[in-house]
Amino acid sequence: MGSNNLMLIVFGVIISMIAFVVGMQMYRAHDRQSSFDRMTAESMRVASDVLLWKEKADAMGGGRDTPYFSRLSLDQLGYPKYDEVQQLGGTRYGFFGFDSVATEIPLMDYYSTDFPDLRIQVRFNGSGGNCIQIRRAINALGDGSGTWDWVDLVDTPDVCEGW
Repeated sequence: MGSNNLMLIVFGVIISMIAFVVGMQMYRAHDRQSSFDRMTAESMRVASDVLLWKEKADAMGGGRDTPYFSRLSLDQLGYPKYDEVQQLGGTRYGFFGFDSVATEIPLMDYYSTDFPDLRIQVRFNGSGGNCIQIRRAINALGDGSGTWDWVDLVDTPDVCEGW
């Protein structure tokens, strides 16, 4: 075997390794974006269920006269519990929880189980369907412990009747 043939084999192996690494990086980026899109879609589904709960009378298990999310539970919405202690709901792809205490606006945070640096937040500025604000965030450190860089997918509505 001549040195030219050996160089062609080495060159072919190097090209193949580069193609493999680039392909893996592209797959990871696509998987990450797919996870973000799936989280956004699931957040919208849960948000619509919350709005339906809010419109339902208290006597029927709804929250029409309930301030914020004070009586809202995952059982009322029909979602499985991801964590019994913290009352987080979700699936294999992510988990969500409601917060109406820490902020003036009730909100739902949705975290990814595959990518701890991805987060979706739905803010309920009122009980109407046009009073929802959706935000996406990426964590600066990549592990969920640093600051979150927020991007609004839907701007804050101007006029909403509130809860």
